[in-house]
Amino acid sequence: MKLATISILLFTFSLIFISHAPLPSLGKNLHESLCDEVKEDKGRCLEVFKGDPGIAKAKDNFELSKLILEFALKKGIEAQNFLKEVMKTNPSPAIKQCATIIYDGVIESLKNSLGELGGDGQTSSYDVQVASDGPITCDKALSESNITNPSIVAFNRDILLLSNLAFRVIDKSSQDVESDLYAAKILANLIVMGGGILARAVVQAYRQALTNASKNGVAQETIQNTIRRASKAMTEQEARQILGVSKETPWEEVIKKYDNLFESNAKSGSFYLQSKVQRAKECLEEVQQGKSKLPITPFNPYPHTLNAKPSGASTSQVKLFSHFKKKVTLEMEKELKEVTLGRFGLEQMNTSKITQKIKNDDDD
Repeated sequence: MKLATISILLFTFSLIFISHAPLPSLGKNLHESLCDEVKEDKGRCLEVFKGDPGIAKAKDNFELSKLILEFALKKGIEAQNFLKEVMKTNPSPAIKQCATIIYDGVIESLKNSLGELGGDGQTSSYDVQVASDGPITCDKALSESNITNPSIVAFNRDILLLSNLAFRVIDKSSQDVESDLYAAKILANLIVMGGGILARAVVQAYRQALTNASKNGVAQETIQNTIRRASKAMTEQEARQILGVSKETPWEEVIKKYDNLFESNAKSGSFYLQSKVQRAKECLEEVQQGKSKLPITPFNPYPHTLNAKPSGASTSQVKLFSHFKKKVTLEMEKELKEVTLGRFGLEQMNTSKITQKIKNDDDD
């Protein structure tokens, strides 16, 4: 498809995406909205965050997660250093346990959580939860030993609070990443389905071209070349090159390659490459279905134009014509309905204008 065609699909998708994008609380920064979630500790939350001015400037949940984890790690190291100083004058087993085993674990868990951030969100969340156990265990050990130290209690309280806040925002960040990836897959499907819309337009144009050819003497080869150019079909070899697989590659490995490439291009924001990866996967799916002898049921939006052989068409033209029938599959139609109706509750998209625009672009 041409740039104008892709732009129309991008515009359609953006309207859907924007209408469902979560909005922060009116007039509040992300960190303030986060503090609202811990009602009993809201005041302390805002006070602790003043220790790192950068937190108030966070633009998204990922950045906020990173800043909070870095701040929690800094506070954890401060707490451990303080405990080690206390241990010099009060070498009790409880103080030693807090200063070594417990806070070694807190710092290690915070480092791990920070390292996993942006990659494995679940592991990052788990690690920060483990870190939150440290202050609780330390307080319990001091209480059982009848040791009272307000400074240690304050450190433990802040580390526990920061860990809980980090857990909350990491979960939000992970949901954002999943939503972005899902949205990107919908976008790629919309781009690919644009080819299906184009196919319907070309089918109608094909019949008209045959009529014109018989009237004006236009060469059949010219008609075939025009339709070939519009279809932009992908060969099996091209699909395998894009995904980096061979004929011997197991299907499970092909899917892994697709997922990795799609996610990689989602992070880089390359929607064009995503659409190529999506097309490659669909091409190989058809090949795989053929090997498994699974039926491919085509969706037929225009039974009067798709079922019968066009009048005056040659055998090679019929084969090319059949190619379009396969491209407009039941699966693609189902996906389009889910995007426009089931998942977003929108009215049926008016594709007639999009179809006409695509025809006009490709006629230029």
